[in-house]
Amino acid sequence: MRPLPFGLIVMLATAAGAEPAVTFPGPVAETKSPASDLKVTYVDPGENEFQAHDYSLRLVRPDGRSDEVLVFTRSVDVSWSPSGSAISVTDHVTDKAVDCYVFTPGAEAAAKVSMTDVVTQGRFPAPAWALQHSSHGVVVCDGWAGPDQLRFYLDGAGDDTPRGFHYGFIYDVKTGTAKLDRPPASKTKRSH
Repeated sequence: MRPLPFGLIVMLATAAGAEPAVTFPGPVAETKSPASDLKVTYVDPGENEFQAHDYSLRLVRPDGRSDEVLVFTRSVDVSWSPSGSAISVTDHVTDKAVDCYVFTPGAEAAAKVSMTDVVTQGRFPAPAWALQHSSHGVVVCDGWAGPDQLRFYLDGAGDDTPRGFHYGFIYDVKTGTAKLDRPPASKTKRSH
């Protein structure tokens, strides 16, 4: 048996430091930062006039101050980066509308970046075109590749993309840049 290359060992150890995503609403009411006393929780104010919920995803600071970072109506998957400096949130708006956000807690508020915007406003013409011309396109957070590197993917199909598409990316929270992580593959290889 051959020993693993050093780079692969580091990648596996880094990825192992990431906590699994927590789904809200669900059996767990909060998720804590691995590096500080910050935590993320949600508030359910009850049904609105349309008999739906407008949940509030909140960043709670050590002094008790709570900031709303996102309003969602269905469910979200939340995961802290291994460094504790960022939060990934997959917002499941509907089966055909899903977006991935990264929040970085600041002294006054949390900055929010949509991975959909990163792709459509970035240097990725083929994935952006596929996403914008699909009737079923989702952008999903897919775990942490390193202390501040988020994996996310685009998956979908539509009239202009009948065979479907799948693109994987890594977003670096510190630099605010993304890169393709793996070549496009059939969406049947990945399910969300």
